[in-house]
Amino acid sequence: MHKKHNLFFKDFDKSFSEVLSKGLKNLDAKKLRKNRDKLPQIIEESLEAYEEIITSTYVDKHKFKIDEFLKRSHRNQENIIEENKESFVCFLLYINTCVLIYDKITEDLDKIEGELSTTFKIAISFYGLCVRRGQQIAELLMSGYVDAAMIIWRSLYENAVILLTLVINDNEELSTRFIKHSSKNSFRKAKGYQENHEELKFPSLNEETLNSLKRKKEDLINEYGKDYFSNDYGWANMIFEKGPANFRRLEERIELSRYRPYYTLCSEQIHSSFNGLDRFKENNKIILPKLLDQEEELKGLIDPMQFTAAILDEINDYIIWEFSVECELNANLIFIRKLFDKLAASFKK
Repeated sequence: MHKKHNLFFKDFDKSFSEVLSKGLKNLDAKKLRKNRDKLPQIIEESLEAYEEIITSTYVDKHKFKIDEFLKRSHRNQENIIEENKESFVCFLLYINTCVLIYDKITEDLDKIEGELSTTFKIAISFYGLCVRRGQQIAELLMSGYVDAAMIIWRSLYENAVILLTLVINDNEELSTRFIKHSSKNSFRKAKGYQENHEELKFPSLNEETLNSLKRKKEDLINEYGKDYFSNDYGWANMIFEKGPANFRRLEERIELSRYRPYYTLCSEQIHSSFNGLDRFKENNKIILPKLLDQEEELKGLIDPMQFTAAILDEINDYIIWEFSVECELNANLIFIRKLFDKLAASFKK
């Protein structure tokens, strides 16, 4: 193994030797000779005391300056944006337009909440979540973290598939099953917590909570059948004539399968595999400094930008159709399409 001196502390051995020498000089020489057999213990205790002092000193008197860190981060963001200005302008324009849409359609919903269907409420909530994911992706790309943006894109896509599945089927029973299915994860989280709380030194869940979650799960199985909790998409079994629901089948049903290759590519950034290192290779060798470098070139930014806008565009077709008055519908659809086309055109320059 390649061991490194001074990983955290400069001249650790030398400094300890000096401290130890000074300490031994202050000891009574006769006592030291008389208790020579205790010398290893004295050295060990001195080392422990030295380790405690030096680590506390480095933690308490660190030289990290948050203001300089922020300035450097902002400067890096400015450089990345300046290098790819037109594409960033178009991308942020699209994301901000989605924010405006969301703000507009939710501003008065509290006044008519009692009139809204379960499907409609889920759709609006998930649209907000998808727009949030778009904002997060924009922030990560401005900082040059393309792989992190790909991880968030996978979440965006999964949320979009759920949203579109629910609104295209427009079935209150399906939406209700989707909401109730969340109890599966609630039970799984509680069970995992309970199995590990002692090791984590956390308090135990009370018996009433655990029993309540267990009863809820059993009641839902009795209501919808054992296949309801067979996988994460058991709530959607009712829309398929044969076989259990799964993510790929939902994807195919709403005709989004064309995004599967990018979804698979993004999965490599989430699930540990050697392929996750591909973007840091040159001539089939991993370039270690690149692992901490920010990506600045447009070629690395294009896919997260265009696929983010593309998924939001799929959702916006529904949102604009649902919320536009008839006389503005066509113009609204053309407008959002032109924003997307403008972004796509910026990649060709």
